[in-house]
Amino acid sequence: MKLYKLILTLSLTSSYSLYSVEQQVSPVSLPETQVMKRDSIECDESCLRELLDRKDIFTFLSKVPENLKDVKLQEAKEKYQKAFNIDNKLVETEGRIDIAILIPENAIGRYSLTVSKAVFAYFLARNTKFIVKNFYIDNENKQTITQALEKISQDGFKYVIAPMTSTGASVIAKLKPNLQIFLPTINSIERTEENENILYGGIDYKIQISELLKEFNGHKISLFYDKSPKGEELHNEVLTQVTTLFPDTNISQKVGIDKNRADFSQYLKNNKKEPNLETLFLNTTVKKTAILLSQITTRNYQPRIILSTQINYSPILLSMTQEKDREKIVIANSIPLNIDKSVVNTNILLNNDIIYEWVNYSTVVGLDYIYSNVTDAKRLFSEEIIDGQIVYDVKIVKTTGSGFIELTKAELTK
Repeated sequence: MKLYKLILTLSLTSSYSLYSVEQQVSPVSLPETQVMKRDSIECDESCLRELLDRKDIFTFLSKVPENLKDVKLQEAKEKYQKAFNIDNKLVETEGRIDIAILIPENAIGRYSLTVSKAVFAYFLARNTKFIVKNFYIDNENKQTITQALEKISQDGFKYVIAPMTSTGASVIAKLKPNLQIFLPTINSIERTEENENILYGGIDYKIQISELLKEFNGHKISLFYDKSPKGEELHNEVLTQVTTLFPDTNISQKVGIDKNRADFSQYLKNNKKEPNLETLFLNTTVKKTAILLSQITTRNYQPRIILSTQINYSPILLSMTQEKDREKIVIANSIPLNIDKSVVNTNILLNNDIIYEWVNYSTVVGLDYIYSNVTDAKRLFSEEIIDGQIVYDVKIVKTTGSGFIELTKAELTK
């Protein structure tokens, strides 16, 4: 198991063109930084000089001892500690909240960094004292997770954010650790064990699909899905709900899309006897969806409506298609169109996305709930917590030339 304190580089020039960000001086005070070793390898003075020569400053600071005989090394140490506001002594505990982040690095990919950024940004927005430690693990087996949770407890943490897959979440639930654990990636539907110490933050795709199918007229539908675990899971749920709610409907196509497929022309043929009556349901990646939408326009295929879940609520869809390509698509979305500006702005400073990335958004909502319970501070987010699950309000949205807007009641199918 590997352990280190997350170090983040702030980019003040980052921005989202699709979200209005106030240009103002940040009220956030400069955070105190600690640099901790990621490994146990010792580094002598020769090694330290080599690190400085390579400009590997943070590794140098993580390995430099308290006292140095070499005057130049000591001067370099003091110079960089001052520049980065570094103090390797823990800040006072009064009024401070400490959070451990348990990260199965190989299992959750890019979220291994973005979740940590979301936590860091939330605390900066709150302008509060905090300690955040990342506990990286290589896998989600029982032994690895057990050892990590024991280390977290030994280090004095009570609150843990764990962006796990369903495998890791199941292990944690069965272990029943004496810790308050938040799983931002898992919905309570996947819960295998009752555990009052676990908070679930994953969105509910079943509800999203149910809301989308209110726009289906029950006549004819084609189902497109990505051949991935998530794509097939969503496809099976759509299939179940369609056949249950509309037993007499005509499911004209069930198309599983391979990773490398880019031509969908054979599936885009209008029924001359009944034009404009077919609904499409897309459980495809954003890039595949963009290709499909573009080809629908090119071939003059005219579906009645195109439905999709959260997976296509993304600015990538906007950048890869023309506005006319997206005229028929509506998307279920569990991220509010208006989010607390202070949290959005601090995430943007860290080049992190909570506007469209639902795992990052889930992370700050769950952390907000924990922070409010610990400090009695007013919550910044309004989502309810019911039976250990964050409950998100599902909205049906459509695209504009540069973003997403909620469908009005008049636009929703009656």
